[in-house]
Amino acid sequence: YVVYNGRILQDNEDIHPDQMYHVIPRLVGGKGGFGSMLRAIGAQIEKTTSREACRDLSGRRMRDVNNEKKLKEWLGKQSEREREKEEKRKERIERRRNKPQHKFDDPTFFEQKNKVVEDLEDALQKGNVATATQATFG
Repeated sequence: YVVYNGRILQDNEDIHPDQMYHVIPRLVGGKGGFGSMLRAIGAQIEKTTSREACRDLSGRRMRDVNNEKKLKEWLGKQSEREREKEEKRKERIERRRNKPQHKFDDPTFFEQKNKVVEDLEDALQKGNVATATQATFG
């Protein structure tokens, strides 16, 4: 719409040159409800409690500062971990030393084993003799 001297001009009124007019465009209004939509989304969004991405006064990220502290602590405990590892290794060696040695002592088993070995040797010799005689006759 057009305003002249504080009043809105009608469509049938003439516009004179050399006069000051204010043209105010009309905007089509929407359905509304945008505010309630923002409220609904705001209720769903959780605010972060992590300050890891923030920076300290010197400009370093807090995540980096915290990781550096953790690394120093971990390196400080390194000697203790190595000592525990060495103790466990010594305990393992000690357990192996103290473990009773198992000896198998069964005379009947040894007799049977020796007999099986002798029988096997005899069978092999007989088989070799048989193949040798067949080869000469065959």
